[in-house]
Amino acid sequence: MATFIVSLMTLFDEAQFLAWGWRIPFLLSSVLVFLGLWIRKDIDETPAFKQVKKSGQVAKAPLRDTLKHHWREVLIAAGLKVVETAPFYIFSTFVVSYATTTLSYQKSQALESVTLGALVATVMIPLMGLLSDKVGRQKMYTLSVVLLGLFIVPWFLLLDTGTGWGIMLATIVAFGILWAPVTAVLGTLCSEIFSANVRYNRDHPRLPARRRAGRGHRAAYRHRSAGEI
Repeated sequence: MATFIVSLMTLFDEAQFLAWGWRIPFLLSSVLVFLGLWIRKDIDETPAFKQVKKSGQVAKAPLRDTLKHHWREVLIAAGLKVVETAPFYIFSTFVVSYATTTLSYQKSQALESVTLGALVATVMIPLMGLLSDKVGRQKMYTLSVVLLGLFIVPWFLLLDTGTGWGIMLATIVAFGILWAPVTAVLGTLCSEIFSANVRYNRDHPRLPARRRAGRGHRAAYRHRSAGEI
């Protein structure tokens, strides 16, 4: 949405932007608030956590136990997040700067390509989450990361064409198709690394935090809307 708004702002001159255009991002951002509330309102705990809670085996100090007994898993989860985040900024931020400074693209072309790529990713994320329930989160994550790495050279070659279709195709494939499965399964994949008895925090003495795991499609939406790991 941010890229779409920036692209939209290029249609206004300075006077229009200062007079009323600056209000548009704030108004549209309210949509995300309601979307986040809708996604969260019916999210339940996982069966695994319910079973642990029922048996009374929930950790009293989950953060301490996690850092003490699951520090390897913490490092793995951090690494998984880094691998997911780096391509996101390459395909959504770096591409705009590279295309408009090093190459000869108009800023509007770059922003529109990123916006379209984000829209494709928005559709792909829940679909890949559903698919991961069948093929497995780890397999999907690994395959997508490998394909992203292999696509780097073609990505630059498409950008170097200097054409509108080149940057559009490069962004849709990289951002919308290849990156989407990575972020779709990240939340659930990281959660499944840890034991169920430490999958919550102590923000409230009686209420465990919302589940970190679950079916891939719900975890995918929650991850992108709330920025959680």
